[in-house]
Amino acid sequence: MDRSRPLVIKLLENNREIKFKMVLHCIMEKTNIKTGEVESHQKAPHSRIEINLVGTNTDEIYSEMLKTILERLATFQRSGSNWIFSSVLSLDIHTVKYKPLKMSSYIHLPIALKGKRAIINLQSTDVQGFKWSVTRALNPKDMNPRRIDNELREQAEGYNWTGINFPTSWKDIDKFDSQNETISVNVFGYEVEIYPRRISIKTYKPGRGELVNPLLISNEEKQHYCY
Repeated sequence: MDRSRPLVIKLLENNREIKFKMVLHCIMEKTNIKTGEVESHQKAPHSRIEINLVGTNTDEIYSEMLKTILERLATFQRSGSNWIFSSVLSLDIHTVKYKPLKMSSYIHLPIALKGKRAIINLQSTDVQGFKWSVTRALNPKDMNPRRIDNELREQAEGYNWTGINFPTSWKDIDKFDSQNETISVNVFGYEVEIYPRRISIKTYKPGRGELVNPLLISNEEKQHYCY
């Protein structure tokens, strides 16, 4: 696993915006106490599925995946079946490319998220959901925070949207991040649980900038940004 580290990290650095996991195919052996014969068995402990985004620390994520694989291997050996590790056959990397963003407009929050009362789902009827969620995040409001009113539209003009397309792709978010120096944008997704989909490459320092965490929700037809 240590020898494979630079190869895997190079693979990850050349392939961003993917979901992936590592699978270690190995041989386990145990000795039959009665006959003395050695039995062999293939085992494939794997890591959890991780997200590789622009800004992801690939060395750190490799270490975490390695830790998970070794823990699962150790759990198998402690199961009382007397299997012990023998050798490695291969280390496989399974990857899935993110689908491109689709047309965005208003959709309702999933029930599990709506009940938390922690997300502002702006009532946009256009494809500029990213703009409205970011602007609201930077300009919080107690009364009717979901409403896109003239005040919010004026506040949006205070940021640099030059060259930003709507609906907004990852490249557009990179551009917004770079041309608004004091703002760092992380995008999160939701599939059973909330997970990071895009992490800003800019280092956020409290008191020296503003951090925005839009949530991208989806159904079978649409995707939509919330705050």
